[in-house]
Amino acid sequence: MMETNELTRTLKTQLIPKAALIAYASEDDKNFFLEIRDINDRGNMAEGRPITQEFMNELVKGYSERHSSTPYGKVPSNLIYCDSRKGSERYVWYNPPHKRMMFFSSDLKIENAEYNLPGVIYEAGEHGMRIYAYKDDMPGKDTLLYVAPFFNVTGSSVCLGSA
Repeated sequence: MMETNELTRTLKTQLIPKAALIAYASEDDKNFFLEIRDINDRGNMAEGRPITQEFMNELVKGYSERHSSTPYGKVPSNLIYCDSRKGSERYVWYNPPHKRMMFFSSDLKIENAEYNLPGVIYEAGEHGMRIYAYKDDMPGKDTLLYVAPFFNVTGSSVCLGSA
């Protein structure tokens, strides 16, 4: 994770234009031409020169490596599914049935105590957060899913408020 000072330094760094990439297309969008133009210290563009395939390969490779969203590190044993592709992000994980200390507002008149919880499957993605309950020790492909017994859950959708 980026340290706060490093992030601040990065945001405050002035970026100076060095080159412009210009794309040309035929009227029917079937033919394309790319050129690069250097930009001088006064901000003026120099003459254009054609982009080579090697240049584009390096550009794409560099961008892909810097902006890769491939997860790395230890994968939690309770992670069921992971799609980290940009625009398709979706993560599914579970917690097995267990006893857990639960705390409630005094207005609800529910005792703060340890309660048995069912197995819970969480799904986070572009749709928000969903939660399901299950009965088995570990979920499998044929595991039946149930409505999770928690507040702020409608069907399987978790109300995150203004989070």
